[in-house]
Order: sequence, then C-alpha cells, then structure tokens
Amino acid sequence: MNKIIVTGKMNVDVSSAMVLSFLQNIKNIDRYEPKLISAEIIEAQPDKGFYKAKGTFLNFRWRGKFTYELNYQGFHSRMVGGPLSNKMQGGFAVYAISENSCCVIHYEEYQFPRWTILLKPLFRYYLKKLMIQELKTIQDLLQEKLISKKAIKNNNHENISAVVKFLTTY
Repeated sequence: MNKIIVTGKMNVDVSSAMVLSFLQNIKNIDRYEPKLISAEIIEAQPDKGFYKAKGTFLNFRWRGKFTYELNYQGFHSRMVGGPLSNKMQGGFAVYAISENSCCVIHYEEYQFPRWTILLKPLFRYYLKKLMIQELKTIQDLLQEKLISKKAIKNNNHENISAVVKFLTTY
C-alpha cells in the first residue's frame, strides 16, 4: 500500500462551540472541502450517518459514499463506497484555548494502490496544499459567521435601544 497521512492545524478566534457546530453540520462539508463538488446526506441519526459525494482528485472525477460519526471533539468520516472504499478517512478535532478561541486539528489518511508509489510525492504535495486551502476556507467561513452573528446581535441591540428611546420619549 501507498499510505499518506496529512495533518493541519489552525488557531481561530472563535469559540470552540461555534466551530464544533459548524463542522459537525455535515451539510457544510462541500462548502470547505476543496476535493468535493457536492455532498448530500442520505441517512442521519443524531451522532452518525452517511453521505454521498461527488468530487475531483487531480482533475479526475469520482463518486463515493461516506460514513461519519460525530464526537465531543468534532467528527470522523470514512469512505465506504467509491474508488478508495475503506482506504480513505479523516476528520476534525477542536480544542478550546480560551472562551473565544480554539485550535482546530484536521487529519486525512489515504491508502492508494501500490502501483501509485512513484506518485506519492505528487499526491502528498497536492493533499497538503488542499488541506491548507481547506483550513483557510473554514477560517473565512467562521469569521463570516461570527461577523454576521455580531451584526445580528448589534442590530437587535440597536433596535431594542430605539424602542426603549421611543417609549421613554412619549
């Protein structure tokens, strides 16, 4: 087997609860995973399920089925149908640093066919590059979510202040 493990880590100024909520919502996965074109949940229970996905790897299109399990730190998924069935897995673990910041660790493991051994440096480079892109996208999406959450909170505060001001003047 031609085994490749890629890991990435980032610190974000967002609460671990918000990051977990975002990552554990599997419907978000095709928003940040650059190898995915689309993903659709086909079976879900509160802490596990299956999704089917379409994607590309080095411009080769693929389709697959994945199982996922949510846990208190994040989630883990594994391909159970497709070109790397039971030979591709990955996930996220989120650790609080403070009330409003956390560390996100992302890991992926691939077991490619033996005949691809000469392509291992290319695969590793490609996967690491995409993981950096993926973590950056997650960070951007979380910041957008945080900004909109603050905007909603501030707008509600301004609206409440305006109502109180209106009521006290009459």
